[in-house]
Amino acid sequence: MPVQNGSFNYIEDGSIFNLLKRIVLAMKTLKFSILLFLSPLLLGAQGTIDLFIWAGQSNAQGYTGDAVDYPEDVEDLDNHILLNYTVFGNEQTAGRWISMQPQQGRYPAGHFGPEVSFARKLKKEGYHPAIFKYTRGGTGLAKDWKGPGEGGIYDKMVAGLQTAIRQLKEDGCRVHVRGFIWIQGETDAGDDHAARNYEGNLMEIIRHLRSDVLQNDTLPVILGVDEQHYLVEERPIVMEAQQKIAQWDPHIIYTTMYGLPKADVTHLTPAGLVTHGHRIYSAYTIVASRGHDHPVKTSFADHWKYVGLGVAEPGYVVWGTPRVIGDDGKTHLFAARWPGNSVDPSWRSHSEIAHYVGETPEGPFVFSDIALKGIDKATWDRFGMHNPTIHKIDGQSILPVDDRHSRVYRKRWRYTLAIQRRHQIRSERARFLSSGSLYGQGKTDQ
Repeated sequence: MPVQNGSFNYIEDGSIFNLLKRIVLAMKTLKFSILLFLSPLLLGAQGTIDLFIWAGQSNAQGYTGDAVDYPEDVEDLDNHILLNYTVFGNEQTAGRWISMQPQQGRYPAGHFGPEVSFARKLKKEGYHPAIFKYTRGGTGLAKDWKGPGEGGIYDKMVAGLQTAIRQLKEDGCRVHVRGFIWIQGETDAGDDHAARNYEGNLMEIIRHLRSDVLQNDTLPVILGVDEQHYLVEERPIVMEAQQKIAQWDPHIIYTTMYGLPKADVTHLTPAGLVTHGHRIYSAYTIVASRGHDHPVKTSFADHWKYVGLGVAEPGYVVWGTPRVIGDDGKTHLFAARWPGNSVDPSWRSHSEIAHYVGETPEGPFVFSDIALKGIDKATWDRFGMHNPTIHKIDGQSILPVDDRHSRVYRKRWRYTLAIQRRHQIRSERARFLSSGSLYGQGKTDQ
């Protein structure tokens, strides 16, 4: 409570912070109103506009980006950056352009996202950035954003984007749409059907935005999702879909959120949002540098497609899956395996080469027999066999393997890492087994 002393009111310490907060908030509200009023002047001063579309769910919005921690603008960049934002169903600039600043909602001082540090980097590099930001936390591509013409958030975003571009042009600006940033996917990872269809759904809105809305089939696109989110870890197919899309289109790039500090299990801290913006800017410089004639990757590895597990056998660790097509037309897979659920130390002594058979190279594979295992006698094949590969040469199947047979190694490996490694290296031998049949154990080539 205030304490009266003459004509002054002394405010007790507990209320000083609240008073200062109200003053700061009043100043921010005044700044917001003034900038709304001055936005036509800002637009006229820009001339050429480099427009970036910024969309997605909560980490694109900056859900825990409390503007109390809004990054200091020591170079006065924000007054030269335009912002048009909508938190779907909540706060927005009503389609009007303002200067870069904290956005209303979430916290008394407002909130901000990665777009701030991203746009500042652009401005320092000579761009005239304008950020069209359209976000909503907790939304899925399948159930909320939906596809073109389906009446979802995506359609609302496109309508808002077209209005925003038209406003810039009416104010005399030359608008160049430079990129589309899409930070989203965690919600879709929470549903099997949405996760399986994520790749196709995302490709469709990228295609529509590029071709039908902007008439630019090579518009740079930056993708991202929180890889460490518990739903994405449960269904990584969403993350893999973004990475796959980026792999096949040289004008699309995937960005990572690994290592960014979090305020909770889902959302980045203010410092994490700033760093995330820097990462997105770095990704943009890479993808923007790829010209129209940039070749699509066509290396051998680029044509690989994940099909599924080769072998998953309960009670065993399975290592390596070389395979060969047999005379019977079936696919024969040879893998090292050992009992348990961890690598060390069983692989050193109990690894054996198991033989599995499948009707096709994609499987599924069924256990057939043991091609090779230690026999616990004073011979080369006393202990574990490991790292197989399989080749067919001159009508015979050749199975090279590592064997681990040194008696000294077996006695001393447990002492220290240095001794273990030294004697492990001494104890390893490459052996070749040949057989006229893929079934049963072969004979060694000494």
